[in-house]
Amino acid sequence: MVTDRLRRLLTILKLVQTGRATPDSLARECGLSRRSIFRDIEAIRTAGIPLVFNEEQRRYFLAQDFFLKSTHFTPAEALAVITLAYEIGDQSQFPFFAAARDAALKLVGILPPDLKEYVAKIGDSLQYLFEPRNQLNEHETQFDLLLKAQSLRYAVSITYQSPAEPDDMRLILHPSVIFFSRRSWYVVGHSSLHGEIRTFNVGRIREIALTSEIFEVPKQFKLDDYLGNAWHLIPEPGADSHVILHFSPKVAQNVSEVAWHKTQKIMPLADGGIEFHVTVSGVNEIAWWVLGYGKEVEVVSPPSLRKIIRQHVEAMAEIYRE
Repeated sequence: MVTDRLRRLLTILKLVQTGRATPDSLARECGLSRRSIFRDIEAIRTAGIPLVFNEEQRRYFLAQDFFLKSTHFTPAEALAVITLAYEIGDQSQFPFFAAARDAALKLVGILPPDLKEYVAKIGDSLQYLFEPRNQLNEHETQFDLLLKAQSLRYAVSITYQSPAEPDDMRLILHPSVIFFSRRSWYVVGHSSLHGEIRTFNVGRIREIALTSEIFEVPKQFKLDDYLGNAWHLIPEPGADSHVILHFSPKVAQNVSEVAWHKTQKIMPLADGGIEFHVTVSGVNEIAWWVLGYGKEVEVVSPPSLRKIIRQHVEAMAEIYRE
């Protein structure tokens, strides 16, 4: 969303452009202390915007050569680019892309006054509600090294903490693709330990180092092909499974409104519910999604998925049995 801080920075830049922005006037207009204004000024300068203070006039100015002579942004385009970049740059939303916030502020600085005022006035009427993210604290070094290795085509040695294994795994990885999905960053590449292409969560890489081994990404390799019809990230070996689910009328509309998977098909049922069809490469991932709907969904097929859900339900019943 257009946060209070972003709106305040927009206001400061707009006031500076009038040529009458003193520390006192900025503090008064923004309803802040001089100390807070100085912090905001420093944030704007850190973003690379040449905000200067004229000691003689005791006013702030923007360097004249910083402005674009013209821009073809429409108000909607300017708003979308600035707010999205600013929010994505929030470390809690999109790890490792803090530079996007600086880019948003730079763009604000070079907008014509009318567009700057439009973005500032929108306020909190436009909001982005993101899913919870893995903040990946202290993993920026791993991420940067993976980017370097991928661009230079150098293999990396990693120590990986797998949730499915009791001990850390040590392997040589050829990082073919790095991508963000839902809550975290992932790297896909050939694993020396597994002898095949695997997916690794960057947040679970405990140690990483460049090696002298050079690798080539297979020309035919594409992330979409590798993921196949996986419900999310983990394609399972063997033939794909055709899943049929019956959702109750209570959640039917909620389920129908979302494009959950590229193969899904939805058919209405006589009671107001829906029959949900999807073809997936393995049923373990989709099982967790099904469990999230509790008693409002029934697995019609395949039997393997019914068995997984039944085992979970029986185990849960034991936990809550009085």
